[in-house]
Amino acid sequence: MEPLVLNSISKAYHGFRGPWSRMLCAMSFGYLGVNLRKEALSNISFSANHGEAIGIIGENGAGKSTLLKLIAGVLVPDKGELKIKGNVRALLDLGLGFNPELTAKQNTNYNGMIWGYSKSELESMLPDIFSFSELEGLENTPLKEFSSGMVMRLGFSLAVAQRPDILIVDEALVVGDARFQQKCLSRVSSFLNEGTVLLFVSHDLNLLSHFCKRSILIHKGKILLDSNTRNAIEQYMQVIAGSHENAVQKFKELNEFQISFSKNGLPRGTILRSNEDIELLVQFSPASDWKDLTVGFHIDDARGIRVFGTNTLLLGLEMGTVLQGQKRSLQFRFPLHIGPGKYSIGVAFHKGRAHTEGNYFWGESLFSFEIDSGGKPDSIGLLSIPVEARILD
Repeated sequence: MEPLVLNSISKAYHGFRGPWSRMLCAMSFGYLGVNLRKEALSNISFSANHGEAIGIIGENGAGKSTLLKLIAGVLVPDKGELKIKGNVRALLDLGLGFNPELTAKQNTNYNGMIWGYSKSELESMLPDIFSFSELEGLENTPLKEFSSGMVMRLGFSLAVAQRPDILIVDEALVVGDARFQQKCLSRVSSFLNEGTVLLFVSHDLNLLSHFCKRSILIHKGKILLDSNTRNAIEQYMQVIAGSHENAVQKFKELNEFQISFSKNGLPRGTILRSNEDIELLVQFSPASDWKDLTVGFHIDDARGIRVFGTNTLLLGLEMGTVLQGQKRSLQFRFPLHIGPGKYSIGVAFHKGRAHTEGNYFWGESLFSFEIDSGGKPDSIGLLSIPVEARILD
């Protein structure tokens, strides 16, 4: 049996316009008096297998937190069936439930019992909890003397002291400094290898792409897309740009549109070399007047991780207004300091600094290309940085 199955789950929140409505609702056992109703989730269905990491993405208010609270058991669905096999651990607010007047050890014991640990389990886990959080010797120190980062480290260490069958993370995976963050990521990765289901909500799309091959995009309480993470992120970017129609509908904003690579003015194909200078040519003609236009492009790798992005405003180039039907050409010139692999280019036309301020057109994965090392690779990773090495003595 799959450890997590949701079948047609729905959840709504109810409200009242005044105290009399609330009183009427109480007296009628909920049948009367409810004036306001907000559908948070509608007909949500998906399942997860052992060792699967699933990203949950969507705009603020889309229903992500409600979904996690249902799975964590904090809320009960109004409709549908929720099947869970095993224990669930939720990292929602790492400092929630801690009492600043109690010591770190007392807080760990009390919160651990609330999370379902037995007293004997907590006694055996305490050394590892304080060792992982790097708070050894501070067990009997009142929590009010801890910094916020120390409290979060203690909360994270308590939450991951034992491997759960289902781990829910809501923007709480990266804790502390860079070194401690790596410890957190390594601990979660080890859980995945041992069969834990990870449900991960984050606005850090690069981190989400790192962990999750599959992602679910929620929009206005419904599943808009359940696909590989790259497709889900591309659709999510369309949503926050104000449009999630299909590609044919999107291109109605343009009379003409073309992007291509060239070098020294001569056309290039889709196989390029690391570190060579290249020109990206963007040719377009809008279907309406585009005022205060900014044109940008971004490069994503095969997993959908953003490698690089910029636009004319950031580069100090003013485009002004482009009139309906006017043909314009724009050239970006840059060295391809990118490691070998497959990549894609997206293009955006908008007002201001970012496409969320006033989007005219947003296109993901409009042009695909591959970077070839041109011989034996001299580095690893996304970037290809020219490096010289010499022996000094």
